[in-house]
Amino acid sequence: MIFLTDSSNSKLGKIIAEAVEEYNQFRAPEVIAKLLSITKDLIEIRFSGTFCLTCGFYDYFDDFKFILEDLGVKQR
Repeated sequence: MIFLTDSSNSKLGKIIAEAVEEYNQFRAPEVIAKLLSITKDLIEIRFSGTFCLTCGFYDYFDDFKFILEDLGVKQR
């Protein structure tokens, strides 16, 4: 479920959906990202699959962050 509270969040929702699609093109089926919700202060994404939980675990999340940055999303 996606919670959108204003027009800027709606734009962000489209960008996040695009990022999830791009991420899954390159990482699925090893890792699959699924957008669960967006609120004013939180984006919730579930990562699932058979990915390695020891070596390079955080690389999967960093890859998603880099896609967001390429799409113009900045961290606070």
